[in-house]
Amino acid sequence: MISLEEYANVLSDFGLTHNQAKAYIATVQLGIASISQVSKVSKVR
Repeated sequence: MISLEEYANVLSDFGLTHNQAKAYIATVQLGIASISQVSKVSKVR
């Protein structure tokens, strides 16, 4: 299974910053979620 960090690295190749990529992945995984939930899963403040 690919980790959050590995997915973030792939998305960074498409122009997202590392933190943007991590937040995007967390949002996709969670679906409808609060920003605090996205922050917790993505580990981005």
